[in-house]
Amino acid sequence: MTALIRAKDGSVAGLLCGAIDLLQSDGLFSPMRNIRCGTSGYLYLFAPDRTMIMHPDVSRIMTQDINPGMNLLLDRALQGFEGSGETINSRGQLFLASFKRLRSTGWILAANYPVVESYLPITRFRNFYQGSIVD
Repeated sequence: MTALIRAKDGSVAGLLCGAIDLLQSDGLFSPMRNIRCGTSGYLYLFAPDRTMIMHPDVSRIMTQDINPGMNLLLDRALQGFEGSGETINSRGQLFLASFKRLRSTGWILAANYPVVESYLPITRFRNFYQGSIVD
């Protein structure tokens, strides 16, 4: 990462440089990489050009392995959608996914929660309620 340091007159006075190791096990994004939504859901972070910045599968970091059409809700998020909906991810799994664009970077934070797990409280309530109805 780099940032110009400018003098009061606008001229360049210096350059601030830094690096973040995205793969480091105790790095900047490692706490988010380990968050689970249910038992197998997860968070991931990607750039507007589809580059994966943070993902629990470290082999996917700094790759662009989600082509257009592989995850329709992610495609919508790249077009400006923020919110939640059901989607099939790039690996063919059904998730309740949420997307939020980070204003400071333009990156998009996503949460994937397996549909079966996400609707389990509703399913349990329905099953309990239907089982307790007396004719």
